[in-house]
Amino acid sequence: MDGFFRILRACFHASPDVVKAFLLSMRRRFSRVRQGAFASKSNTRAFNAMMRHGTEHNAGPSAMLAALEDDRLPDVDISAVTHNSQKWLSAFGDTLKALDYPKKKLHICFVDNGSTDETRQRLAETIAGLSEAGIEARLIEQTNVGFGGGHNTGVKAGGSDFVLITNVDLTFEPSSLRRIVSHAVVDTPAAAAWEMRQKPYEHPKVYEPLTGTTNWNSHACVLLRRAAFEKVGGYSRVLFMYGEDVELSYRLRTHGFVLRYNPHAVVYHHTYEKAGEVKPVQYIGSTFANLYIRLRYGRLTDILLVGPLAAGLLVRRPRFVGARRQHACSIAKLLLKAPEALSNNISNRTDAEFPFALLNYDVTRRGAFCEAGSLPAQPPKVSIITRSYQGRESLLRQAMMSVANQTYPNIQHIITEDRGETLASAVLDFASRVTHEIVHVTGNKLGRSDAANLALSQAKGEYCIFLDDDDQFYCDHVETLVAATLATEGARGAYSLAFDLPSKRVSDLGADFDVELPISHHFMASPLDPQAMKIRNCFPIQAVLFERTLYDERGGFDEDLDMLEDWALWQKYTHRTQFVYVPKTTSFYRTPFYPAAQISRMKALNSTYNIVRNRMDVWRASWDEKTTQQ
Repeated sequence: MDGFFRILRACFHASPDVVKAFLLSMRRRFSRVRQGAFASKSNTRAFNAMMRHGTEHNAGPSAMLAALEDDRLPDVDISAVTHNSQKWLSAFGDTLKALDYPKKKLHICFVDNGSTDETRQRLAETIAGLSEAGIEARLIEQTNVGFGGGHNTGVKAGGSDFVLITNVDLTFEPSSLRRIVSHAVVDTPAAAAWEMRQKPYEHPKVYEPLTGTTNWNSHACVLLRRAAFEKVGGYSRVLFMYGEDVELSYRLRTHGFVLRYNPHAVVYHHTYEKAGEVKPVQYIGSTFANLYIRLRYGRLTDILLVGPLAAGLLVRRPRFVGARRQHACSIAKLLLKAPEALSNNISNRTDAEFPFALLNYDVTRRGAFCEAGSLPAQPPKVSIITRSYQGRESLLRQAMMSVANQTYPNIQHIITEDRGETLASAVLDFASRVTHEIVHVTGNKLGRSDAANLALSQAKGEYCIFLDDDDQFYCDHVETLVAATLATEGARGAYSLAFDLPSKRVSDLGADFDVELPISHHFMASPLDPQAMKIRNCFPIQAVLFERTLYDERGGFDEDLDMLEDWALWQKYTHRTQFVYVPKTTSFYRTPFYPAAQISRMKALNSTYNIVRNRMDVWRASWDEKTTQQ
């Protein structure tokens, strides 16, 4: 393995730059195909538009952190549709009563879509219990008109400015409704929808980590602005089950509205009995919806793929017994709906871009069935270290916002400056707007590695993470890594997957980027392999949580290294220790946008490669000898 890798490296670096550029371009293309992101240019444009929302909000905490007092909270209508849902209603009613929200401001409409079990009896009991708790509740009975049709009825029955669309097969964290409504109240008027985070399995959607902006919402539990919902005409009557949320999301964006995701507002969705479960109704409904929505909102490339995708459903191995027959019925229905969908596409053309990725929609993060772990009542402190310098204030504010938006409650953020004290005022200004500790340190001004070691020496956390000033965490990054570490006896840290985000700054001083679609590298997606770590860096710097005591035992960065210093550090910290692999994308790091810039960077890194390899071979031998003698 080592010898083969050496040969590949040597061949690559001996190649002309034009060959390197071609190989790097093909690598990016292959990586995206492998992760299912076969996509049109609309995906890239939609992703860019979504990510630019972060540049508009970098002065202080984002709206997703708001938690308003009772007198500022508005009335909320809640629409809950049932169909043979008897087993969920007792827990659902209990969790509504436990919400940390003024009960007199809640108005719940249950819409029963023709249940044939004991759902209506259980609903009567649930409504009685809610009424006793001071919550207004009512029931509307009708024939089964599907998910969207049921919620159209429920929304129409109310009159509040905000309406919560929710499944009944879920339970709420007590703070969830206060958090999501507070977010909506302080958000821009252009925002129309705010999606709650689902546990134990978070929906693997991509979103902009600073504002929560996303290209579409899941409507298992989502808050909607009534005026926006009514303006676009509510849920589609074409889609009976599944896909209604994506279609409504795209229709809202057609009218210029913005969609949000808030990982701080949590519900527990009991939709899967086991990881990776295939549910026939969901699968058939979702695939039909994807093809229909392509016709309704896609560009030409997206529409032209409808035929091959439909044919693929018929010829490939079925996911369950009877799948081909059901797909054939769906395709026949699609043919009947296609003229209207295409007509609407042409007549309602908009500047908004709508992503499609084969039978999915947007790029997805890995980890759809990575179960969220639990934290102790008093979680350990985590010190996050960011290195920065003069001229990168805009980038630094975004990094600080990324930390401020973490769902993890016990954080110290250390900003370490290696070229002076110019960032102090920006750090102090941001620190005054947040509740967690932010510290600015500056020391010997000897470079990046020295600055990082200074921060490590002053870190108060039991665990540490690095975050470069141009990279960002998704909101659950720290929570996910700490939970994984604590759940594994003997673990001294954890690492998760990260997006490689090819980026170029629009201006030298700003924090606005043009980006390509993110890449999930296959070589990072595996448990720690000590031999692989010796020949290549398997961890992006921000992807790793480690015990602070490792710094005391094994030292910090080698201060003469200005490149690959993190690779050397990870070799020290992972040598004969246990680090937990979390197969979920929880952060992103930026790499050069253009192949020429990427080649230049790789040449610089290659000049340090053998130095680090040889040095770490010596370090390991010395460490093993020392520990053997103890």
